[in-house]
Amino acid sequence: KRSNLAGARAGFYAGDAELVHYLSEVRKHMGLMVPGPVQAAAVVAFGDDAHVDEQRARYRSRLERMIRLLAAIGIDATMPAGAFYLMVDVSAATSDTDAFARRLLSERHVAVAPGSTFGAGAGGFVRVSLAAGSAGVRTGLDRLADLVHEWHRAPSSARVPRPEPGRRRP
Repeated sequence: KRSNLAGARAGFYAGDAELVHYLSEVRKHMGLMVPGPVQAAAVVAFGDDAHVDEQRARYRSRLERMIRLLAAIGIDATMPAGAFYLMVDVSAATSDTDAFARRLLSERHVAVAPGSTFGAGAGGFVRVSLAAGSAGVRTGLDRLADLVHEWHRAPSSARVPRPEPGRRRP
């Protein structure tokens, strides 16, 4: 994630020589090899800290702007300590963040992670990634806000998601 190589899974071991040797043997025998082009990209990325500072500033600016936009329409989100996502409070609409996330995806084509994924303390929240460009994030947050306000105005019977036929609720 440090250098926008999140899906590449590039990294390195550092520590006790015996342990590092053991881990590299385990990795080798499990077939966990990083592809050559990913290794080359990681070498370049790990050797350059300037782009990390630029990216950090870009994400901070994006986070601040999105928090302001959400606050202006009455939706709370808190600045994270060191991440590029926001935990957005959707409790005015629902406590079922799983259903909210499914509906946001199916009706508004916006993917978020339900707060329930992150434990009881994240109930009533959804996690919104700001990794996409600013325009895409803005569109997604506008759609999320629309759904929050739609559910908030709807009678509670309209907000409670019904289980799919033949499927039991957990």
